[in-house]
Amino acid sequence: MTETFKYRLLVLGAILIGQGLLLIGQLARWQVLSHVLLVQKAHSIQSQPREIDPHRGMILDRNGHILAMEDFTYRITAAPRWVKDPDRVAAELALWLPQPKAELRETLASDALYALLAKGMSPQVAEAVEELNLDGVQITPHSCRFYPEDSLAGHLLGFVNAEGQGFGLEKHYYELLGGQPGQRWAACDPLGLLRDVPPKNGANLYLAMDYLLQQQVEQELARGVEESRATGGTVIVMDPRTGAVLAWASYPGYNPNLFPELASTNPQRFVDPAISKQYEPGSVAKVLTMAGALDSGLVNPRTAIQDSEAIEIGGQIIYNWDRKGHGLVSMEDVLALSLNVCAAQLSTRMGSHTFYGYLNAFGLGQRTGIDLSGESAGRLKQPGDTDWTESELGVNSFGQGVAVT
Repeated sequence: MTETFKYRLLVLGAILIGQGLLLIGQLARWQVLSHVLLVQKAHSIQSQPREIDPHRGMILDRNGHILAMEDFTYRITAAPRWVKDPDRVAAELALWLPQPKAELRETLASDALYALLAKGMSPQVAEAVEELNLDGVQITPHSCRFYPEDSLAGHLLGFVNAEGQGFGLEKHYYELLGGQPGQRWAACDPLGLLRDVPPKNGANLYLAMDYLLQQQVEQELARGVEESRATGGTVIVMDPRTGAVLAWASYPGYNPNLFPELASTNPQRFVDPAISKQYEPGSVAKVLTMAGALDSGLVNPRTAIQDSEAIEIGGQIIYNWDRKGHGLVSMEDVLALSLNVCAAQLSTRMGSHTFYGYLNAFGLGQRTGIDLSGESAGRLKQPGDTDWTESELGVNSFGQGVAVT
């Protein structure tokens, strides 16, 4: 055995011994010195569960017609580094995706690890792309809200975004419809079983409204607004025996399916005039004044009252709508002829304490508590408020100086 050969053996042996010692040192470092830290990291990873999304509940009318439901759209993504033939893949994807072939080719030929090619794709497009079986291309489902009737009852149904912000029933019943997410851990329990906690799907919400009646109401409302050249209108149809809302429409409405696009162009369209916008009710408030006068015993339906051309209350002159006095009239005539002067006489005879007690009992200036988001309380000025004047006692009797929804 030559000296050179011996020398080489010694060098090789030293290298092997050195590598062995290095390996032993690394094992000692990871398994002994860093053992506690690594166990903590592993436990941290394994003890952090991944959320399992629940299915959002449906919204249906009184007869079970679906008005809102969960649907799925699909994202088409790619890992360009794994795409072997960008030209061919781009040509095949261009048949189904909105991007042109050249744009897809440029994306797929890049050195990126991830690229979003399209989102919001239909199940038909996702299925077609999946059948192409293209290397480096993935299809991922994403749940979304779908409204089968488009703009029908749009204000009533409303919507919510990913952060839970929104309008209508979707917002008010966000948690009930949304359910509770489940959990999935990366590690098994001591018996080797996954410790999954299944999600609790959202509840279905059945409304008192009737889908067919809602259709008819919206058609008639749109026709009426257009024929009268109004800027908008609202109709609420209720069962007088129970207060159940059978139809609820405001015009112009909107399609909740398109809320992302509308949010950037006309977000005010989402505000529901039926509960959020205030106005002076005018003469319909005479019904409340008359109810208070009857209930308090001040008058009965045939009580006579003198209707003059005008009356002065708190320094303000009040006239009838026709600027005429109608002489001696009954309470039935007061309503039938819509007489402001007589209504103001009734409120002043009741006095502010009694009159405003009835308006409060009817809920003026208060929210009704209806299960919709964005309800306004309106405004009813009363004695004791800094901006109330004695003239309010007169004009409030026929719905002026009062704000309601």
